[in-house]
This record gives sequence, C-alpha cells and structure tokens, in this order.
Amino acid sequence: MVWCGALALACSFAPARFLKPWTGELGEVAWIPFMPLGLVMGQARAWLRPPIPELDLQSPLAQQLIRERNAYRGLYHSMRIETERLVRELDSVSRARLAVRDDRTALVPASVVGVDGAGRNPLIRIGQGASAGIQAGDVAIFGGDSLVGRVVSPVGRAGCSVLPVWSPRVGRIDARAKDPVGGVDLPVQVSVLASGSIVAQAPSGIELPRGTEILLDDREWPAEAQGMLIGTVVKIELPDEAPLQRRHVLRPAAPTKGLDVVVIKFSRLRTAP
Repeated sequence: MVWCGALALACSFAPARFLKPWTGELGEVAWIPFMPLGLVMGQARAWLRPPIPELDLQSPLAQQLIRERNAYRGLYHSMRIETERLVRELDSVSRARLAVRDDRTALVPASVVGVDGAGRNPLIRIGQGASAGIQAGDVAIFGGDSLVGRVVSPVGRAGCSVLPVWSPRVGRIDARAKDPVGGVDLPVQVSVLASGSIVAQAPSGIELPRGTEILLDDREWPAEAQGMLIGTVVKIELPDEAPLQRRHVLRPAAPTKGLDVVVIKFSRLRTAP
C-alpha cells in the first residue's frame, strides 16, 4: 500500500509525455491493493440486492402481469381524458358565468356525445336532458358568449339534441353587426347557404369591415340568447343574382368540428313543462 502511494506521488511530478504511454498499466497496478476490498463489497451488494431472475414472458404469471399492466394503463389514459373534459366544462361554465348579470340564469354544462345527420343538416347530441331542467328552445353556447344553437324536441331525461346555427334548418336569423368603435349597431340578417356557408346580409350597398362581430338580435330566440356572438366577417362576396348587394361570409364563433362541451343557458324563473 505504501509503495503504491509513493509510486503515485512520484508519477504526479513526472511530465505528461512521459506518463501517457503507460497510464493504463499504472492504473491497473495502483488498483491491486484494493481488489480484495472490491470483491468483498461486490458480494455484499449481491447479498443485499440479489439479481432478479429473468421472467418467462410466456408463463401464466407473466401473462397475468401483462394483462394487469394494460388494464391499468388504459384506466390511466381514460381518467386523464375525463379530467381534461371536466376542466373544459369548468372553464366553459366559468366564462359563461362571467357574462351572466344575475343568478336568475341557469348554466348547465353538457358533453357532446355525438352528431346526428349528415352534411349540412347536423344535430348535436348532448348528455344532459330534462332531469337537469333543460327544455326545448333553450340556448346552447360555447366559451361564455359564442352561440351554438337551440335545443329541439324531443328532450329525454338524460339527453337531447341541439340544432346548430350553421344548419340550414335554422332559417333566417335577425342579428346586428357590432360597431367596432362603439357606435350604433347595424341590423343584418343571417342565413346558411346551400354550400353550408353562414352569411350576413346588410342593407343594400353597405359593406362591413372584415372582423366585424355579428350578434344575435332575434325576438324568436330566448332572452338568454340575445347578444350572443354568431360569428365574425371573414370574406365579402358579390352575388351574381344581386351584384349591388354585399354578402358577408362569417366564421362561426363556436367550433363546427371537434366541439366536445357546450353550456345550456335558461331562466330559472320559467315554469316547468
């Protein structure tokens, strides 16, 4: 031990070009006194933490462990997706609550469980119904102020359907174009073309700026729906049948695809059906 220490001390003063050719051999020589200690420590480690025998993946035990692993993995992903959905519901209700001026308006979050119908005539199925106080004609919104549509008959106890504003079955909707500088809003009419585009028709010759917000102002809709955002102007067209008119193409405020959560909004003071 002493002579190894002396050798190491002597080598520390030697030039690097002198030590480089046999540094590896010197390290092996210096390790010799420590080999018994390393052997003892290796045996102690094997005794404290014995190696795990290799598991036969085709054995019944391995197959059972694999099935349990897959089940728990699926449960984890399912709960993660459900948690994300609940967070989105809470966020939608929170934003809708900020837009409500009093406690007389009920807000019921509902998950979108499917879409019935094809092409441009969809019905959005949601997972809430009469047991939550929902009735036909109630308004469905998204994100606090974006209009989705109205609940249609029949309304089941645990589910119902919403007719979205981007369906031609809605017909013409009275609305108003919000003045960007806070002036007087302009009355417009909103409809859905055969192509599926939502358009706003302003009085003859008037052209609305792109980005103009179109808000619901139709007495045939519930009071809770008034002022909800239908969409924004993204394009202006000159129709062939009326070249002097301006047709304002809208981007719907609520997502037409991938919609997974809506909020049903209605008055608490109404009478039960």
